[in-house]
Amino acid sequence: MRKELQFQEQLKHVEESKRDEAAKKHQEMIEKHKKHEPLHHPGSKQQFEQVWEEQDHLSPEDFNPKTFFHLHDLDGNGVWDANEVKALFKKELDKMYDPNAPEDDMKERAEEMERMREHVFNETDTDKNQLIR
Repeated sequence: MRKELQFQEQLKHVEESKRDEAAKKHQEMIEKHKKHEPLHHPGSKQQFEQVWEEQDHLSPEDFNPKTFFHLHDLDGNGVWDANEVKALFKKELDKMYDPNAPEDDMKERAEEMERMREHVFNETDTDKNQLIR
């Protein structure tokens, strides 16, 4: 919504003869951003399996949740903190946000990563200490 308001404000300063072209280009960028590979539910087994295969470069048939947890417990303290959880979303967000694509907003990507982190903690952090065991 913020981006749309910014665009509408910018459009006011564009010559009237070029407004239709600018609006069309803006709509094309929105449509292009929407076309991406489907995302997995944050914290789902499918999402973790994708990290296992694509980020960790391990065989899909060897996937083991306990091993996965320990592999991504980067500081080895037996729990996942916010940064360890957010690191799991990199590949997922790469499907939707390309830093080299003008239609993809990296600030929006960071906001989406934070929403995903919050969602996972809301589902799994039963004692609300911001750590996952």
